[in-house]
Amino acid sequence: MKRGFLVPALIGALPILGLALQNPPPPAPPVAQAPSPAPTPAAPRIVALKAARMFDGLSDRTVANAVVIIEGTRIRDAGPGLAIPPEATALDLGDATLLAGEWTGGKAQKFPPEIAAKARAALAARSDMFRRALKSGVKIAFGTDAGVSPHGISAREFSLLVELGMTPAAALRTAGPAAADLLGLGKLIGTLEKGKEADIVAVPGDPLKDIKATEKVFFVMKGGRIVRYSAR
Repeated sequence: MKRGFLVPALIGALPILGLALQNPPPPAPPVAQAPSPAPTPAAPRIVALKAARMFDGLSDRTVANAVVIIEGTRIRDAGPGLAIPPEATALDLGDATLLAGEWTGGKAQKFPPEIAAKARAALAARSDMFRRALKSGVKIAFGTDAGVSPHGISAREFSLLVELGMTPAAALRTAGPAAADLLGLGKLIGTLEKGKEADIVAVPGDPLKDIKATEKVFFVMKGGRIVRYSAR
């Protein structure tokens, strides 16, 4: 019933509106509007990692009963037995350790004889050069020839460093503070300490006792975001 009345009323009004628009009134002055309040940023996520031990890169030893607290992309705190904030998401990694040229020589038998001999000579020279550099105190950063060797086996370099005379702790530091310092990024990455980027990996067992544990990474965090966490 009401809809029947509304439609004719609107149609009848159209000619009146058309006449009125021929001489429209001056536009009303614009009304100033208060700016919309800025949205409140979301609080950064807090994650607490627990592990049996941690190699923070600051000494030659591991820290037992390790806890690393991450807020957003940075490490808020790291140390033994830290209290976990009630708002944090806790992740217990169990009996794990938190951490921050061989291929060609080993495959020499697959090359033609003249190339194989060259590869073996290069490998021997590399080993001798490394031992000399280590003895002379040359700064050494972790690196590989990935592309010559397959991608994904870079952690084998740790074992090579130890076989050539480095302690396991020194070998681990080549991929942490030593590499960060040589890249000019020592204030941002390289160690597990307050204020640093939360770039963390976890390996089973204790790499200071078995450096090959570094080849079994099961947890990876990059900038506070978990990118890998596989069951062991």
